[in-house]
Amino acid sequence: MANIIELGMLRGRPYGGVAILVNNSLRKLTKCVHCSDRYAIIQIGDCLFVNMYLSCSGTVNCQLICDSILNEVDAWLTRYHGYSVVIGGDFNVNMDFSDSFSSRIHDFVNRYRLLRCDDLFPSQKRPTYVNAALNHESGY
Repeated sequence: MANIIELGMLRGRPYGGVAILVNNSLRKLTKCVHCSDRYAIIQIGDCLFVNMYLSCSGTVNCQLICDSILNEVDAWLTRYHGYSVVIGGDFNVNMDFSDSFSSRIHDFVNRYRLLRCDDLFPSQKRPTYVNAALNHESGY
């Protein structure tokens, strides 16, 4: 990212990013564990909140980027073993399909015994990305 910024002004929406907003009443209980371009981790009490932004499947080195992010988050969660974990963000993958990208995320979800909240209400699943002009949608 730093190399791209040095080339000049960025236009449009060239990169994603992550943020976690915390209510002021929890500010004194909150600790920033780690923050980077593609993921952020905070601790509130004995709970870790992780926000991740994974690459789209068409991105160059998508699998490499995804593996790197998941490995880094895995290392942080290992350091904070025993904490409750909540993970959200934009995974840029349809978790109901089976491919190498979604399989890697499923492995991560299973390793930490996480529950996909979208599976709690299957009749309410809707695409998270819709481009009517291109007739594309994804991310149920």
